[in-house]
This record gives sequence, structure tokens and C-alpha cells, in this order.
Amino acid sequence: EFTYRIDHYLSDRDRLMFRQFNEYANSSTAGGLLPGFGNIQTYTQRHLALSETHTFRPTLINEFRFGYYNHINPSWQADGVDPLLGLTGSNPIDPRSVGIHPMNTELGLPGISVTGLLGYGYTGNDYKDQISAFLFNDTLAHIQGRHMFKYGAEIRYGQEQSAGNPWQGRFSFNGQYTGVPLADFLLGGPSSMGVANGPSKIDMRDWNYNFFFQDD
Repeated sequence: EFTYRIDHYLSDRDRLMFRQFNEYANSSTAGGLLPGFGNIQTYTQRHLALSETHTFRPTLINEFRFGYYNHINPSWQADGVDPLLGLTGSNPIDPRSVGIHPMNTELGLPGISVTGLLGYGYTGNDYKDQISAFLFNDTLAHIQGRHMFKYGAEIRYGQEQSAGNPWQGRFSFNGQYTGVPLADFLLGGPSSMGVANGPSKIDMRDWNYNFFFQDD
């Protein structure tokens, strides 16, 4: 991560400020005790701020501010490939290569949970979240006698986008058929199973308008 700020004196009446903050991080979470499985996530954040202060006269000052925020957070499985999101795991596995007939076309092993024993495979959805926000603010300060009047407005525009891909299925074996979870697994008798129907996408926008008057 890094951050910096620039202050510039344009003239006796105008001052400019610019500030930026960037951050990048990634994490890997193990999926059970088997190597090659797990979850990978990256985080990218960017903050920008700009302000301009203009002095019309000593008793009348205007400040304009602009802000921008962007957050990107993709997450995917180490043993899978997600063409929809453009994400590739470090250890992609075709379930057909190990004798498992997949429930959809996505690479990666389904999630297997055997009560009391080691679990492996897919544990959730691949996704990519992105949030952006824009802020515009203007404040006019007017000093008159013993009063300082402030008039202002603020406009905010937000974007939220999220896309996810169907997971490869999840199977649980708890021994409900034979009384032994491992025996149920070997016989192919899951106590529960689930699979997603298809990809999902969220694309939202919002505007906020705010106005104020203040007398100090």
C-alpha cells in the first residue's frame, strides 16, 4: 500500500489539494488438509480526494471537494477455473480425470464432507465484487457580522457489481444409511447434496442528493 498528498498554492485566492491511497493484498485459505485445495482472494482498494478552495473576499470562501473510492475483491478456488470471471486456480482439476462425473461444466472437484473424516473439494462460490463511489461536495461560507452562514450541497453516486459462478456441487455423508459415514461415502449414498443452477450477476446504481444550511 502507499499514500501521498499534494498541496498546491495556485494564487492568493486559490489553493488545491490532492490525496491518493492505494492498497493491495491477497490471501490463501487452506481447504482441509489435502494440498492443492483451498480458496484464493485478492483485495484492491483505491481512494482519491481532491479539493479546491477559492477566496472571493475575506468574508466569502468557497470549497469544492471530489472523492472517489474503488474496491475490487475476487475470490476463487485453487482447484478450479472460472471463465466467466476470468479467474484460474493454481491447481485446476478436471473431475473426470479422477472418475467423478461433474454436475456442471466447471472445472474443480465437488465439495465432499464425510462426518469425522477429512473433507476436500469445493466449499463455496467463485465471485468477483466491485464497489465504486463518487462524491461531489460544494460549501460556501459567508461571514456577516457575528454570523457565519454556510450553504452547501453534496451528490453521491454509487456502483455495486457482483458476479458469481455455479459451484461444482456439495455432498455430505453422515452414515444415515449404514451407520458408518465412510461406508456411505464408498457406497455413494450422500445424506444431502446441492448444486447451483447457473451464474449470477448483480449490477446496482444509486444517487444521493443532500443540501444544507448552517448558521454558526
